[in-house]
Amino acid sequence: MPNLIELESILSLGQGGLISPALPSGHPFSGVQITSYWSSFTNVSSTSNAWVVNLGDGSGDMPLVLTDKGIIYYVWPMRGGQ
Repeated sequence: MPNLIELESILSLGQGGLISPALPSGHPFSGVQITSYWSSFTNVSSTSNAWVVNLGDGSGDMPLVLTDKGIIYYVWPMRGGQ
């Protein structure tokens, strides 16, 4: 599962709501949902919560939400380093 830095690196933010999902044009991904994806960052002060990133419209800063780990969101698959 990607961390927040890795998720931010693939997003295209500050586009004024012109793109959905918030990915750059010509991205190589398929099946991307316009919803939230889990990050690997757990909240230090409350370990039952973690950060999710919303891939909505990319209109502003990285759309982070701290939420309970019991809620169902998508996971972005990753491959180990090469």
